[in-house]
Amino acid sequence: MAFSGSLRNGSEEPVGFGGQKNYKGFGDITTRSKITKTLPGRTVIVIPAKLIKKSSERNKIRRQIREILRKNGGLIDKGVDYTIFFRRNKSPNFKELSEIITRLFKTQNPRRK
Repeated sequence: MAFSGSLRNGSEEPVGFGGQKNYKGFGDITTRSKITKTLPGRTVIVIPAKLIKKSSERNKIRRQIREILRKNGGLIDKGVDYTIFFRRNKSPNFKELSEIITRLFKTQNPRRK
């Protein structure tokens, strides 16, 4: 399964993807979801080293996203795999990141459609 497209600047149209996958983006953070048979739902966080050079900063963003998802336990559905693509050159503060991730996951849920 190759990643061949992207969503930018709030676009809701998937580019270069097929199948029963859902994509949603706000700004430079994009999520991708796919209904699977695995329980519980899994989450992958992708932060390219080309954008944020220091691994400590990348890991800090990953920890913050995991904490947001942990606090908002109802955001991740069972049987749905999520991938979060981070495409920002600077790390956002926790409040801004929390608002973006919460909004993305509330609109992303493929089972509520």
